[in-house]
Amino acid sequence: MTKINGQFYSKYQSVEDGNENAMDNFTNRLMQQQFSKWEITKRKHVKNILNDLPDYHREKVENLSINEIDWLLQETIDIDDSAKLIQLTKECIKYDKCPSLSVLLHILSVCSQKGDKDTIVAMVQLCENHNPNVLQENSNFEHYLAEAIWVKGNIVKSLEIFEKIYRENVFLRREVKCMLKNLIENVLSDKSEAGVINVIRFSERLVREYNEYYPLGCIWQICFLSPWFTDQQMSLDLLEKYPNLCKFIINRIPYVVNMSLFNHQLEPIYKLTELLLKHNMKMHLPSVIVALIDYFIKFNDLRRCKEIIKWTVKNDIDLPTVLLNDKLMNIFLNEATIKKEIKKQSIKKYKF
Repeated sequence: MTKINGQFYSKYQSVEDGNENAMDNFTNRLMQQQFSKWEITKRKHVKNILNDLPDYHREKVENLSINEIDWLLQETIDIDDSAKLIQLTKECIKYDKCPSLSVLLHILSVCSQKGDKDTIVAMVQLCENHNPNVLQENSNFEHYLAEAIWVKGNIVKSLEIFEKIYRENVFLRREVKCMLKNLIENVLSDKSEAGVINVIRFSERLVREYNEYYPLGCIWQICFLSPWFTDQQMSLDLLEKYPNLCKFIINRIPYVVNMSLFNHQLEPIYKLTELLLKHNMKMHLPSVIVALIDYFIKFNDLRRCKEIIKWTVKNDIDLPTVLLNDKLMNIFLNEATIKKEIKKQSIKKYKF
C-alpha cells in the first residue's frame, strides 16, 4: 500500500510539477510578450522623433529622459547616420542632456574622425556637469580632441596631446595606439614629408622613453607594403636602426609577406630574409620561405624554387619536413609535366 501510495504521490507530484512548469512558462511568455510590446512601442516613439529630426519641435528632446535619449542616439548610430547623430548631439548639449558613457564614446569617436573639435569640447563640458569622475578617468577625452586636431591638419599639436595622454594615463594607451594606427596610415599615404618626419620622430621617442614599438611597427608595415621603393627602403632602414623592432613585428611578417607576393613585390621580401638572418631570427624564416616557394610554384618558376631551397640549406634554415617534401614533389612533378608538354609539342603528327 505504501508503495502504491508512493507511486501515486510521485505521479501526482510530477503532474503538479509539470503544471507549475507550464504555468511558469506561460507567465514567462506573457511577460516576454508584454516586454516586447513595450519595447516595440518605445522604439516606434524613438523612431518617430528620429524620422522627424530635421523639423521636429525642439521641446521633444528637452522632455525626453536620459534612457529615451540613449535609445534615440543608439538608433541613429545603428543606421550609421552621422549627420543626424551630430545634430541630435547638439540638441543634447543645448538642453543639458548627457547620454550614457557607451553612447557618449561613440559620439566622440564620430566627431573626432570628422575633425569636429567644437562639439567635442561642448560634450566634455556636458560630461563635466554630470559625470566629472568619468571625465577624469578618461583624461578629459583629450585623445578624441587630438584626433580631431590631426584631421584638421595640425599633426604636431595632435602628437603632443597623444604623447601627454600616453605618459599620464596608462589605461588609455591602447586606445591611443588604435587611433594612431589609422592616422599614421593616412599621413604616410598622403606623402606629406613634414607629417612623415613628425610621426617618425614621435614614434622614436616612444621607443626611447617607453620601449613602445607599436607606432614604429605601424610605420614599418605601411612602408613595407608600399609600392614605392623609397618607402620599402625606409621600412628596411627602420629594422637596421632598431633591431628590437623585429621582435615586435614577427606576428605581422606572414601578412606583409603574403600581401607583397600578391602585389608581385619580391625585392623587399629578399631583403627581409637577409635582415632576419642577420639578427639571428632564423626561427621566423620558414613561413617566409614557404610563401616564396608557393609563389614560384604557382608560376612554374622551378629555377627560383631550387635557388630558394639551396639558399635554405646553405643557411641551415629548418623547414617542416612534410611541407618541404610536398613542395619538392610539386616542383619535380611540374617539371616533369612541362618536359612532357614540350616533348608532345615537338612530335609532329602526319596523316597518310
